[in-house]
Amino acid sequence: MRDLATAPSFETTADGFSLAAGSKRVTPAEFPTPSPLELVMPVVAEALRLAAADDGSLLDFDVRAFYDVHVTRAMEREPDDPPLRYDAFTSMTLMDAFYWLEAKGYLAHRGNGDSYDYWLARPASQ
Repeated sequence: MRDLATAPSFETTADGFSLAAGSKRVTPAEFPTPSPLELVMPVVAEALRLAAADDGSLLDFDVRAFYDVHVTRAMEREPDDPPLRYDAFTSMTLMDAFYWLEAKGYLAHRGNGDSYDYWLARPASQ
């Protein structure tokens, strides 16, 4: 998806979130939209903004529910449009986007047993 020429440097917060060095966790209102000229990233960013709690957290993240509800809303689909299909390619595309967002400082993450928790973030450069 994107060139990450070097491995990103992460910091760990007191509550166990890994966050790109220098980034800070933010609320949905503070969350910047990365790469506005891209097709996928603005949709993923808006879906994350829609899915996040008021404090910016996305706890016990369910990628299927995220796709079915929030990606569909972010794409501004019409009621008579055919439904989106979640499949292996969609899953890989979302996970690739999430990794890039984490590496660039737009998303914090931590393991949570059988799932993940995420938190919206702002890169140090913004």
